[in-house]
Amino acid sequence: MAATDDVLSLLVDFINKNSNVADIQWDRRMSPRLLFNPYSENYEDRKIIAHYFLLTASILDDTVVGYPENARMLLSYFHEAFGNTLFDIKKAHIFEEEIVKSDFYYDLGPNKKAASEIMASVNLFVKTRAEKNLLAYSQRFSKPKDFIDDIAQNVKALSGPHLDKAWTYMRWMVRPAPDLQIYDHLLPEDLYVPLTKENANVAASLGVIESASPSLWRDEKTAAVARQKITDYAKRLYPQDPAKVDYPFFLLGRWLRQKTLTGTR
Repeated sequence: MAATDDVLSLLVDFINKNSNVADIQWDRRMSPRLLFNPYSENYEDRKIIAHYFLLTASILDDTVVGYPENARMLLSYFHEAFGNTLFDIKKAHIFEEEIVKSDFYYDLGPNKKAASEIMASVNLFVKTRAEKNLLAYSQRFSKPKDFIDDIAQNVKALSGPHLDKAWTYMRWMVRPAPDLQIYDHLLPEDLYVPLTKENANVAASLGVIESASPSLWRDEKTAAVARQKITDYAKRLYPQDPAKVDYPFFLLGRWLRQKTLTGTR
């Protein structure tokens, strides 16, 4: 059922408080520590940041890393092991031979072996398509959606049922602090709210979509409709910044994922 005025007031208050919290992928209070300043304004640093978090977003899948915190742990582990040559590795076996040495390997998702292939494919995209400079490459696009469509055509792990990982990445790159605003020519008002499991559970509990069942992601058109509904709802709350709800919904959705939720009366 639709949210009452009291529920809506509580929701907006929750969003406003938690939208100022840094994402777990770079929150400086969490470990392991990143080997760079995610808010650096240095151009060369920002090239690294854009590439690093595209790698992070690409493996941000329950079946691959398990919990989102594990994506941070895995990327930090690789960055510690390889330094900045991390971004040049295009052979999956190099990642795989290193990851099995980690003490958290068996804490990753059941499809953990896919992480190596995914990261190698992202590095190949950045080298061959973006010429090792995602900042310059992003300037080809005037809307986040156009950039995401291009990424989806070139990186399988960020396409189809995985498209919302690309929207999560774009939120990181476009929104201002506590996000990173690396692609500062793109506008937050043009972002979509990623259709993550957490966001879908929140939307279903609010009656914005009918269900958060796994079937939501099996058909791209069905997923697109749900993503649009969630974004439209967010735009009613924050017309210039709909993706402001994303991280607060992630936090709330973690709790809600333990429950069976639908929008039915």
